[in-house]
Amino acid sequence: MKNLRILFLEDNIYFVEALMEVFERLGWLVTHVTSVKSAKDIFSDEKFDLVISDLHLQDLETGTPNSGLDLVHYIRRRRKSQIPLIVTTGLELISKESLLENEVNLFFYKSEFDIKQFIASIEKLVSQSISTKPF
Repeated sequence: MKNLRILFLEDNIYFVEALMEVFERLGWLVTHVTSVKSAKDIFSDEKFDLVISDLHLQDLETGTPNSGLDLVHYIRRRRKSQIPLIVTTGLELISKESLLENEVNLFFYKSEFDIKQFIASIEKLVSQSISTKPF
């Protein structure tokens, strides 16, 4: 699944570095941003096959907390609302059920993170998304 276009919202540089290396080896085209505002701006201007968002973010410029759910709600309200969404978090303060109610397709705790499972989940999710798009 080469040339998969991903918008990746994440403020943890270590997590970013680890995943970007894997994504690049797979030939995926990833746009990485660290703020919800940047993610919204880029999402409005470009086409993506998948969005991966951290749930709890700290705006690196202002230091203020942000929520990846702000991006999720923004995307779901737009005409591109069927794009697959994956949310990750290092904090276990929200239930998977709550995220599913917010129309998140998949959810991963970073403390239980398995890269092989994550990549397989992405490929399956995007394949399902492509096969259900109307012609």
